Amino acid sequence: MADCKDCTCCYVNFPELSRIELEYLKQGNTHITLKKGENIVKQNTFITSISCVIDGMFSIVLEGERGRNLCIGIGGNNELIGVTDLLTNEHHSYTAITFRKTSICMIEKKNFMYILDSNDLFRRRIFDKYAVYIKDLHTRLMIIGTKQMHGRLADTILYLCERKKCIPDLFGYISRKDIAAMTGTSVETIVRLLKEFYHDGLIKMSGRDIGINNLGLLQKLRKIG
Repeated sequence: MADCKDCTCCYVNFPELSRIELEYLKQGNTHITLKKGENIVKQNTFITSISCVIDGMFSIVLEGERGRNLCIGIGGNNELIGVTDLLTNEHHSYTAITFRKTSICMIEKKNFMYILDSNDLFRRRIFDKYAVYIKDLHTRLMIIGTKQMHGRLADTILYLCERKKCIPDLFGYISRKDIAAMTGTSVETIVRLLKEFYHDGLIKMSGRDIGINNLGLLQKLRKIG
């Protein structure tokens, strides 16, 4: 098993931890590799570990009734899965699904909680980081729930292009169906609106890739819906 001290995920997520704390944290850890379309965590299942993405890409999905699912976010390398739920309840509130082959380090729940309770600096940074995450999530859900289709698509495009800064190959794995799931509409509607945005000069498209041509108008469209 790889040494946690030399793991990129640990450097990014646990810089405050001492060598002894990292050694404790890695006790009982499991490294796994998942194929495209496999679940990292499943909504409503009991939390037994924190998943640290070593290499890969995943979607965060809220599963609704009758297959009405909503994709609320995209994640990539060095991101932690399950922390927000661990801090608030004992079950996963969402499903995380891989977009491609993904390597995961599964950190034992009790080990993570022990370090969180014993290291004030680490605990403060984790709380601060996920407070921002939850605020951004609430903003996206409000837009999806209250804005018209043009505003929702504008928000999704702005979100994806921002995530592309951390995940350069993002659009190589994101389909129009995924964008529809993030916007809360049908694939046919997304294809039509993307063409409309393109012809209006808001975005540029090349194959699956989407770029921003007019940031100001997209932001305005997101605001007014």
